This record gives sequence, C-alpha cells and structure tokens, in this order.
Amino acid sequence: MALRNHTTVLAVALTAMLCTVQAAYGQGPKKTTEELQYVPPPARVVHDSVIGKSLISTSSPSRYATVALTPVIDYDFCGMGCISKVLGRVGLSLDGASVQYDLGDEELEIDVTVEVQFHNGSLWDPLGSAIVFKLHVDNSSTPKKYRIHQEVVVDLLDYRGNKCGAYPSNIYDDLRLKVMAYNDHSAAAAITDSLKLYFRLEEYARIHPSSVEADGCSDGETMVKLLAPTADLATNPVTLSWENWTSAGGGSGSACDEAYPWYEVQVLRLYNTDAGYRNDPAKLKAVVNWSEAQRFILYGQATSMTFTLADGTGYYLWRVRPIGNWHEGGFGNDTNWGCWTPHPADGATINLSLTNSTPQAQVTAWRNSHSGAVIARSLFHYNQFDEDKNWIFNRTFMEGRDGRNGGYEGITYATGLLQPIQTQAASQTTGQVMVSHTVLDANGRPTLSVLPFVRSGVDNGKLEFLEGAALYGSAPYTWKDFDDAA
Repeated sequence: MALRNHTTVLAVALTAMLCTVQAAYGQGPKKTTEELQYVPPPARVVHDSVIGKSLISTSSPSRYATVALTPVIDYDFCGMGCISKVLGRVGLSLDGASVQYDLGDEELEIDVTVEVQFHNGSLWDPLGSAIVFKLHVDNSSTPKKYRIHQEVVVDLLDYRGNKCGAYPSNIYDDLRLKVMAYNDHSAAAAITDSLKLYFRLEEYARIHPSSVEADGCSDGETMVKLLAPTADLATNPVTLSWENWTSAGGGSGSACDEAYPWYEVQVLRLYNTDAGYRNDPAKLKAVVNWSEAQRFILYGQATSMTFTLADGTGYYLWRVRPIGNWHEGGFGNDTNWGCWTPHPADGATINLSLTNSTPQAQVTAWRNSHSGAVIARSLFHYNQFDEDKNWIFNRTFMEGRDGRNGGYEGITYATGLLQPIQTQAASQTTGQVMVSHTVLDANGRPTLSVLPFVRSGVDNGKLEFLEGAALYGSAPYTWKDFDDAA
C-alpha cells in the first residue's frame, strides 16, 4: 500500500500588492487530492541578505540586498511553459547572528523603513509604497509581547518576462532593498549586530510536456530521450537516465535544460513463453504487457532514477514520460501527462533467438535491428545481485522530493532454513544503509544481535549481503566463538 504524507495547502488571497504576513488561518479554495499531497517546489529561488547595524542603518551602504528578477539566461522550456507566480519575500529578523537563544530576554524596539526598488536601465526607482518593519520585545506586559521576525510578500508577476497570459508592459531585471529610515532606540550591540534584512524571490512555472497543445499526449510528441543503459547490466543499484528534449524524443528536436515537476518511470520484466528456448537462458520470446510493469513517480526535476532492481536475472524494458502542472490536479490529471518515450507497444513480441549467444549479444542485435532509433534503448539485460542467497526485498512508496521517488527500500537475508540473519534498510535521502545482524547458535536459534550500524562507504542506497557484519578478529563471528559444541 502506498503511504501518503498529507500537507494542507492554504491559499491566502492578497488584496494589495504588499501584505504583512503575521498569521493566516481559515480554509482556502478546495484543492484536489494530488495538490493536497504534493506541491511542486519553486522553479527558481534567489536569496540575498545584509546583516548588522553597520549595513542596515545607513542610507548608502556598501551593499544592498539585491535579487535578479529576470535572469540573464532565462528559461528554456522544453514544452509549453510560462511563469505563473513570482513572490518577493522581504523581511527583517534577529537571526543574523550565530547565538540567538537569549535575544528575547532583553527589551527592544527597532523601526526600519525600506523601499523595494527596480533598475530601469540607468537608475533605481521605487516599486510601490515603502515597507515599515517594527520589531519589539516588551517584558512589562503579561503575557510578554514580542515580535522578532516580520515579513512582507510582494507580488512581482506583473514585472516578469515569460508571464502567463498577457505579456507585461514593464519588465525589470534587478530589484533591491533600500533602507529609508532606521531607529534602534539605543538597543544593545548584541541585538543590532543580529539584525538581518533579506530579500527572497520565489518563482513558479506552469509547464506542459508538449510544444503545441496542452492536452495530454494528443500531439504524439515525445519530450524525453532515453539514454541507453549497458546492454548487460550488473550494477547495483541500477541507474536509468534520460534527457529532456524540445520534441520528438531527440529525433528532430534539441536538448533543453528545464525539467518537469514529475516523471513516471516504468520497468517491465520479460518472461520467456517459448518452450523451445527453455534450455537456453540467453534466448527469449515474450509478449509485452505494460500493465505488469513496476511504476515509479519521481517528484521534482530529474534526469535519472537510481533504484534496487530485485526481480531477478533477465531481460527488461523501460520507458519514461514527463508530467506537467499546466492543468489543475498535477499528475492526478491525465491531461498533464506527456507521451511515453519510444517503446515496444502492448501485445508486441520480443524475440531474441540468436543461437550459442550471450545476453549482451542478444540485446545488441535487437538494438541494431532498430537502426539506432530511440526505441532500441528501451531493452536491457540485468544480472541479479546475491542470487545465491535467500532474501526478501521490500519497497514502500512515499512522496519524494528533489527528483527522487521517495521509496523506502529494504532487504532481509535468511539461512537455507529461512532463519533471518541480516536486515538492511536504505535511506532515500542520504543513500546510507543501516545494517543489523543476528548470530545463530548451534541449534539455529537467534542468540546474539549486533547493534544497528551504518554501512561504511555506501552513499547510493546499495543493498548487498555484508559478510563482515559481525567479526571475531578477522573472521565472521559464529556460535563456535561463544558456545563450544565439544
């Protein structure tokens, strides 16, 4: 069963261009299930800050908090794309110093007025009204009143190129914060040195994996190009990679940098159905049925997927499709789905019939039969790790981030009598593997377990039996080291 982490999305309508964010309560517009579960991260984040009274208190500091509204190298959307939201978060806080735990004990009152300015090509001009920040700590009141962080949100969409809808009449390149007034009411240096004035720009894109029509895969364009894995894979874990293209899966388009909010990857194990090939494991005749494939959803921009393949030695097909957020509902709305990379269709027969051959030669011959077309990259052979051991593999799907599927992978090894002796669990976040090991006595009873530990030298989630999980000197620790059978 897939596990989902539910995050409530709260939409706050801003009635003016500037609004002070103090607290937001209440229920926003109803969201679809997938939107509630996952919100794509900003397509671009730019952040700058100035710290300390020496910079904030003067009207002509040596530097300003400055962000680039329109980057020098703008988006290269692979399909249909535009900028749907641009937020400028302007704030003043007391978290500029490394030691902050006692800043709320001393009374303070700090007033800072700033102005958001844009560069018009030669001069810096004001953008909207000035913003007034008031930080204070009042110990005389009951309960104590304090505000040590204040933030204002500025809607900047109307000044950004590539805006969705009507093209803006005024486009700005850079924005900055200029201090217009400062009064710290003789606050202590420990407080004024902790002042932090910051400008954070968050930009959100709306994108669809099609260059001409934002309606699913109706135009037949393939916006992703597979990179061919090794014909006979023996790596663990397995990494499958692709590139984003402007059209035709790399056939007539060109590579582009901007990725999509989600990707779906399917990996299908092929099983031989021809009795005549039974005694030759290098041969295969199989009918393609994609409904039996493993399915992975990658959350966030990605051009590869690393995972544990535990379906055994054999032949595999794989395919990828990008998923956009042009329409509401995210990947739960099929009109956001792009086209699959070229692949053998459902019902097609894969026939690898070379005599006295190897899996690598069979895959190479099949790829050559497609004359270098992208579809040829969808087939590979895989050699299963730890095929001589008893183990049970498990994978639990959760929502991921940063281009990962969020899956939790683990494996449990057992003896020939199916007695568990070693468990491993991989972290999708760090790639580290936690190992626990059990030593059995002369009768096969679990007697001693080592404390769980992180496997040394592993940072890619690799699951593989660890022979030296429990050592006595340089040899594996066994029952003979604590229970003499003589």
